[in-house]
This record gives sequence, structure tokens and C-alpha cells, in this order.
Amino acid sequence: MRIILLVSFFILSTMVSAQTVSGIVYDSENTVKGARLYNEAQNKLNYTKDDGRFELEATLGDVLIIYSLFHQKLRVTVTPEFYEDVVVFELKQITNALDEVEVHKVIERKYDSTAFQNDLSIPARAPKTPVLRSGSNYEPTLNLISLASAIGRLFKRKKIDVPTIKAADFEKLFKTDSFFTIDFLRKDLQIEEKKEYLFFEYCANQKLAPALLNNQLLMVEALLKCSANFRIAKESPNTN
Repeated sequence: MRIILLVSFFILSTMVSAQTVSGIVYDSENTVKGARLYNEAQNKLNYTKDDGRFELEATLGDVLIIYSLFHQKLRVTVTPEFYEDVVVFELKQITNALDEVEVHKVIERKYDSTAFQNDLSIPARAPKTPVLRSGSNYEPTLNLISLASAIGRLFKRKKIDVPTIKAADFEKLFKTDSFFTIDFLRKDLQIEEKKEYLFFEYCANQKLAPALLNNQLLMVEALLKCSANFRIAKESPNTN
């Protein structure tokens, strides 16, 4: 009896433990290369290969999030069928709706040669410029335009600094966060140790909003984009 219980417990634990889910991701046109697959329950991330195929460890009930820069996010829950065969996920492409443009009718004024000649025959009048007069000599004592310009310079608005994520914030993130680890920095973002802080400085120069620190998925998107552009910039022959 004891042996039967042990065998049953072993079978049950095997069923509950994480297994590999294999599948293909595609859209309405083709398979999707480089799509991200994120296991929300286990903090595991993987990507589709050139042919759209992927593998990711997951247990029953785990929520998988499939997404890419050009497709809408898809959330699926792992069921027993996921382990029986290759699963297929379809992503919907993101389409940008063009803003409506209101076209205004332009009314053209016809050229009137007679009116044009009459306008030329009227002598031009000098514009009346109000001045402040003082004493009996009636000489201008104040240039109002210069005064207004000086006042405008005095009350010129100061530029408002928009808060962004600093290099120190990225350094702290990768030292303290359970998901954005050094392993993620090396393997997923492909940043070498000696170029680590230089990468943080590069990310800071992208003026990313601090709200990303509280949104893991959007931060992953931003960091992947930064790392790709950073590697391109470092490999450029014009880069010292």
C-alpha cells in the first residue's frame, strides 16, 4: 500500500511539474520571427526562431504572454493539450489608423488690373506711431517697442525638465530586481560586463519615462530595442 502511494505521488508530482511547450507563432501573412514568449508565473522569457517555432517551460495553469513590436499582445493559459502536440498561436498585426484630415477650401481672389493700378496711385501713408511726449519740445522720451521686448526677455519662460530614467536607475534595477538580472543583461540583451555602464548611459539618453519601471513588459520591449541599437552603434566604423 505504501509503495502504491509513493508511485501515485511521483506520478502526480511529475504531472504538476514544469514541462516544455512547443509551438509556432504566425500572423495573417507568415510565421513571426523574434516574438517574445513570457511565462508570467515563472518569470521565464524566450523568443521564436526564424521559422516562428519556440519552446518554453510551463506548468498547467501558467499564463503565457506572446507579443512583438508589430503585433497585438496575446495571453493564453496552459492546458493539458499544450503538451500533447505542437501548439499554434496567431498574432494580430497592429495597424495604425490615420487621423482624419479636414481639407479647407481655399478661395482665390481674381486679379483685378484696374484696382491694382488704383492702389498704386494712392500715396503711401506712414503708420502712426504713438509716442510719449514730455515738456514743451514734444520729443519722444520712451520707445514702447524696446520696452515691451525687454519685459518679454525678463519674463521668458524657463524650460521644464521632464523626468526620465537615469543611468543610476538602470544600474539599481539590474542589481535589485528579480527579473531584470545580470543574467538577463548578458544573455537576453547581450551586453558585455565592460560595456555595462556605457549601455546604461545610452539607455538614459533615450529619455525613457519613469513609468516603465513599474511595467515589466514595456520595460522589456524598451531594453531590447535599446540593446539592439546600442550594439549597432558600437559596431559602426564611425564609433570610437
